[in-house]
Amino acid sequence: MTERKNGKSTLGQLPHSPSHRLVKPLMTPEECAAFLHIEVNTLYVMKAQKRIPYRKVGHLLRFDFEEIVQWTKREEEGLA
Repeated sequence: MTERKNGKSTLGQLPHSPSHRLVKPLMTPEECAAFLHIEVNTLYVMKAQKRIPYRKVGHLLRFDFEEIVQWTKREEEGLA
C-alpha cells in the first residue's frame, strides 16, 4: 500500500534521513560519457583497458559519480 501526502503518492521517494543521503548516485555509460565529454565507445574501451573505475550491478555497467570525479582529479594531477 502506498502512503499519500497531500494527495500525492510517496512510492519510490526516499525518506529525508541522513542514511539515505549516503547512497552514491550511479551513472549509466551514456550519462558518464556525457559527463566526461567523450563518446560512449571511448568509455567502453577505457573500461575494457581498466583505465576507469566502474561497477557491475547485476549485468548492468554503472559508474559511481564520486569515483569518477576523484578519478578525473587524479588524471589531471598525473598530466601536470
